[in-house]
Amino acid sequence: MASRRRWKRVVAAIGAVALAAGGTWYLRRVLVHPSAETGSPEIRGDEDSGGDGIAGVSVPSATPDAALAIAPPPTDGGTPIVMRRFDASPRTPDAGVAVASGVVTVRVSPHTSEVSVGGGPWKAYPDGAVPVTVAGAPVRVMARNPCCQEESVVVAAADLGTPGKLLDLEFLPAMVTPRCATAGVEVHVNGKMARLDRQTPIAFGHTTQTQQSVTVEFFGEGVDTQTIKVRYAENVEVTCHLP
Repeated sequence: MASRRRWKRVVAAIGAVALAAGGTWYLRRVLVHPSAETGSPEIRGDEDSGGDGIAGVSVPSATPDAALAIAPPPTDGGTPIVMRRFDASPRTPDAGVAVASGVVTVRVSPHTSEVSVGGGPWKAYPDGAVPVTVAGAPVRVMARNPCCQEESVVVAAADLGTPGKLLDLEFLPAMVTPRCATAGVEVHVNGKMARLDRQTPIAFGHTTQTQQSVTVEFFGEGVDTQTIKVRYAENVEVTCHLP
């Protein structure tokens, strides 16, 4: 009796293993070969690839777009890469669009300054009147003078029909150096604290005035106030008169 029961348990175990193996085989068949159960096109890696780079699937051929470039199919049978090709050739301007052009006068001060138009050679113009031809793109006009800081102005099509532009150079500053041999002296230049034996710049800015007054005050055992005249780009020393 015990032997017969043992034999039934062995047969039941073998049946369970067979059933599990059959279910696994069926599931794998459906996942790997869906065409076997659903009727869908079967993709097989051992068949020749079609023109679209996918094995076993037939795709109707089409005339390639001239703006598309298709890379060679990958060796592993994957999907090919489609790259769009952009036309790099220059476009022809619309003949119906008129480009504004004309001459704009730039007046430079001081009138003795040298001028460069559009990066061209430096030269002086009579009375500082510089004719600048504008034909679409903006033009940069630069001016220089030993007395002034170099500056520039841009002339564009929007300036056509106007009285022109002014390029007024800023005078270089004068330099005032206060000096005093007396110990413990404090100095002010134009009301602002300065340092002895150091240059203090006197700005002129955009002006036609070539001179200006400067007040220098020394504070020690008394006050020494001096007012002097300076010109642009001039270096002046002022010495205190304190005991």
